[in-house]
Amino acid sequence: MGSSNMKKLLVALLLCWCSVAIAADVTVHKLGSVVSGAKNVTIIAEDNSTTLTFDNVNVEFESTDGTQRTFKITSNKAGNTTVTLYENFTIGDGFDGTLTFTASGKTLSVGADSTIDQNISSGSTVQFAGISTDIATFTQVAFTTVIGDPAFDGTPTIGISIDPDTADGAALGSSTKEWSDAYFASGAVIYFQNDQSVTLTADTNGLTVNKNISAATYGSDGSIPDATLLYINTLSSNAQTQLNLKAPLAGPTFTGSVRMTLVAGAPFIAGGTDIATLTGVSISNANPSVLTKDATIDDGLAVNDAVIVNSGTNATVGSYIVKSIVANTSVTLDRQAATGVCDDGNITYVNDPSLMVTPTTVFTRQIAFPATAVPSADPNTLDDYEQGAFTFVGTLVVPGDSSNAGQTGTYTKIGDTVILDGTVAFTKGTGTGYFTVTGLPFAANSTAGRHVAVHVFVDAMGNAAEYVNGLIEAGQTQVSFYMMPQTTASATNAQDTDLGATATVRITAIYKI
Repeated sequence: MGSSNMKKLLVALLLCWCSVAIAADVTVHKLGSVVSGAKNVTIIAEDNSTTLTFDNVNVEFESTDGTQRTFKITSNKAGNTTVTLYENFTIGDGFDGTLTFTASGKTLSVGADSTIDQNISSGSTVQFAGISTDIATFTQVAFTTVIGDPAFDGTPTIGISIDPDTADGAALGSSTKEWSDAYFASGAVIYFQNDQSVTLTADTNGLTVNKNISAATYGSDGSIPDATLLYINTLSSNAQTQLNLKAPLAGPTFTGSVRMTLVAGAPFIAGGTDIATLTGVSISNANPSVLTKDATIDDGLAVNDAVIVNSGTNATVGSYIVKSIVANTSVTLDRQAATGVCDDGNITYVNDPSLMVTPTTVFTRQIAFPATAVPSADPNTLDDYEQGAFTFVGTLVVPGDSSNAGQTGTYTKIGDTVILDGTVAFTKGTGTGYFTVTGLPFAANSTAGRHVAVHVFVDAMGNAAEYVNGLIEAGQTQVSFYMMPQTTASATNAQDTDLGATATVRITAIYKI
């Protein structure tokens, strides 16, 4: 058969096999055959929409003129057809099979309805059809080589979830290549930990963390190295913000957590729990103000609880202390809370607060100082407070068989100042010499010449011609006694001869340590 007849037969067979019209300058060949000398090797649909159907074959399209062709390609049996492209091509909707694209620097456009496995060579560009492309059929994208920086016409979008290849896998950004901004939808949740047990949730009210937010640890001297500060924006007059702060890991008095209530326009409250918020409360224009409403006015309330006045006509917004309660009738505050008639007060009761910071700070509990003081170099800082008992002991230089009885003594130490009082009944017996009372709880300041006069009341000591004076000398823990004659200015130490058989001495003193 002549070559002309062979071509006609081949075209006829192909038309029957592929159901398409083939142009005169088209050569069809199977994958792996050699093509040479062809001006334009391609398969082209006559109207750019005819469907080419293949079954269990591999087909190769090669366009040497670089013209972008449009084909609709389907496979009767999914996965049995492999199409290899070398130039710019557009694959229309409906292709189902394996697509290998090896055209470096060329463009492949794939229909949005296609279901394909793609193999993309380095340097290639893939363009998906449609203004907003849905590639939900891509269940995994794996890059084994660096493709380079993609050039997008506009903002790229993606409509599928992106997972790392393993748990604790790839990072999002790096220490040298950070993302600039991140945008999340309403109600978005960010999950942390392998079990997703820590969440950060956004809603119209702001951000909610389901577990603790930790800041820097305080230093032993009270400093805050690398501290994290929490700022709260300005609130409206009746808004309330609460901070639940974890107490120190160890300490003399702190356990659990401490709640702190911040009310815009009102004093700060530490500790306590909200009992209730009442509306329609009458607040009297008096000092102190009295609250009335109905039998619920004192429900759950106790003396020394806090009352937050949130709002009300003529009400003075602030925090107050409960001073007295008439059951089911009224609550009296510590000061005036209204400047006129107020019958629409909005108030919140706080049970058992530990501290209220107001223009005049109110401590509803105690201020605890450590058993061992932590001295401060700041002269305006109170660093110690202590109360205790001690025992006065009367003594003579030669005690003999002298004895003491009825000994009492109490002191209060505030910073470097000691305030004390005490009593001792001293029986001198056979003792002789100077008389002193020892047992002061703290040694006096040792600065030379810094002696402190004390107030003494004595019974069976001294005489009508002499006064009895007491003195705490610098650095000492005793009270020395001196006899001051009324007619001379020279005092002498009190001797055993100035004492009766049993002398009772009462001492009150204030001195520096």
